[in-house]
Amino acid sequence: MVTRWLGVAAVLLTGVALYFGASELRRQDTRLAVLAPVFAPPALVPSRVTSFPTRLPRRAVALAALTEAAQTTFIALDTEGHGEPLGGPIVVDERTVIMRAGVVAYLVLPGLDPTQNYIEVRELTRESGWQIKAEEGNAIFGFALEPQGTHLVYLEADARAVRARIPWWVVDVDLATGAKTVMLDGAQTGAVGLLPLDWSLEMILFRGLTPFTEQYHGLWATDPDGSNLRLIVAEADYIDLPRLSPEGDRLALLASDPSALPVARRQAGEPPANIIQILEPRSNELTLTSPLLPQRDLASPEWTADGLIAIAGQWDANRNAFTHRSVIELQPDTGKPPRILYSTDEGEITRLTSCSDGGWLAAIQFRERTQIIRAGQAEPVAEFVGPALDWMACLSYEEAR
Repeated sequence: MVTRWLGVAAVLLTGVALYFGASELRRQDTRLAVLAPVFAPPALVPSRVTSFPTRLPRRAVALAALTEAAQTTFIALDTEGHGEPLGGPIVVDERTVIMRAGVVAYLVLPGLDPTQNYIEVRELTRESGWQIKAEEGNAIFGFALEPQGTHLVYLEADARAVRARIPWWVVDVDLATGAKTVMLDGAQTGAVGLLPLDWSLEMILFRGLTPFTEQYHGLWATDPDGSNLRLIVAEADYIDLPRLSPEGDRLALLASDPSALPVARRQAGEPPANIIQILEPRSNELTLTSPLLPQRDLASPEWTADGLIAIAGQWDANRNAFTHRSVIELQPDTGKPPRILYSTDEGEITRLTSCSDGGWLAAIQFRERTQIIRAGQAEPVAEFVGPALDWMACLSYEEAR
């Protein structure tokens, strides 16, 4: 775990300094076969990999990332809870794992040098994928996947720059051909780095960065082609990472009202979230979707066909902490109060993800073992002893066939 966080910290310390201007963003086709000179846009075409054993079992219902001793292994779970390894063990930044339309991508951390990090893309229905690497001397930051899994955008910056203005680019990769295109160029925009967070049918979501610090500067968005760059949410208006709806017309934001928190949790720093707000980026309207929950907190909001689900915690005065033992549903369009979908008397819910069939998966930690439960099923989908479950996702029939 120490090795992983050192790798992640090293990447963050290569930060990006930019200045937002009003000049029009130009796109550059950089599908070249040679290394670009220092401070030039990325040019390398990703490496096509054909040796990944990625074909899923026919009865696979979920994909999970299990980590032990800083090494992550991806496994597929079938309908009877059996696990089949699909890759690893490798050191992965678990915060970057994404699955969309049968494509899984994650940032691999081979060592302490952030310029050696690369994105691995795996196509679940085919035994192939991509390794996306930065130019020599550059570092790759976060990325986002297009909803259909056909394109990927990532932030790349020159780690050798020792001046106030560090060259950076948001690069689009066509996952059918491997062609790279510079979508946003720091030389033409401004002084806030753009870290891709999410991608919907209507927009790409970014978070603003300040180099060499842990300071962030709100949420930014562009149209799917990289045009119409704008600030949509100030940094102080949300907690943790937001969630775009599948259509991209709404953004779920965790927020906090300190007046409803236990006195012990009203200290300085980022407070626990106890409300969820919905932003409509097209109208810039912000509405409250969950009532204030005194002595409660909320985590891991996920969009479903009916609205939102989230993990709810209750204050435990003996532990002086929140204990997360419920999954709740909120329906922003109806105004109904939250509904408890699941509750447990022991353990703690640590992960939650929605499924395309309207259900959900949740992970419950019991000391040294972890269970994965599925909505509407009495028995766990799977149980693990030892490794930590860092990420999971539902699999549809199309992805597992």
